[in-house]
Amino acid sequence: MVQQAEVRSVAVPYLPAIQIECEAESLLVAFGRRFVPIVEPPVPAVAIARELLGLRIEAADLKRTFANPDVHGAIWFRDRKIAVDHEIDPQRSPANEARFRFTLAHEIGHWRLHRRWFLQEANDHQSQDRDLASPDVVCRSGHRATPIEWQADQFASLLLIPRKMLLPTWTAFRAGDSSPVDVRDLLQPPPSAQRLRRIEHRFVNERQHERAAMEHFCRPLADRFGVSAQAMRIRLESLGLFVRKRRATP
Repeated sequence: MVQQAEVRSVAVPYLPAIQIECEAESLLVAFGRRFVPIVEPPVPAVAIARELLGLRIEAADLKRTFANPDVHGAIWFRDRKIAVDHEIDPQRSPANEARFRFTLAHEIGHWRLHRRWFLQEANDHQSQDRDLASPDVVCRSGHRATPIEWQADQFASLLLIPRKMLLPTWTAFRAGDSSPVDVRDLLQPPPSAQRLRRIEHRFVNERQHERAAMEHFCRPLADRFGVSAQAMRIRLESLGLFVRKRRATP
């Protein structure tokens, strides 16, 4: 059955980043109290979903089901079920494990941050008999800028790359240096015009060049945390560990 990949029209409140971080940290603490403290990466996202929250995780052909190539995950609150697209199932494609982990953490974010608003809406409208086969939230890359998806993305980053775990790992990664890295120090000398023409399809502008340099630099950290280099780069930037210092002019 083909369905439309849409998020149900439920208004969720504005949540500041610090509140989302507190929610992610409290989940990590709860897991540690019930099972074993999480003291080093990677954060066990699957165990948090299954063992702590009691959620089922399934792999399915979501792109085909919702006739949309951007769909990566979905969640059913009443059924306590999360589905991820089978193309990023690590059992089928180990190279996509980082993407699977982030998608799973994103759905956990919906469960933690938004569940009550969806269930309340269902109760208020006496919609208990609605089609339970339809997910409450369908997550697609094209909706990242919407508040509900931004909040879930933020939660996923904070859950998988917690501040208290990242800062000492960053210092160890840099051989005891906890200071930020100047992005300009990571950039190679400007390439020749001929070489630039060959790679211009990759580095369309200076900002893309900087992002590529940052992601190359932090890839070992990303691998340690089981996330993509892009996710790690964004987290480091948010903590001020990648900076762009103004150079003195001669």
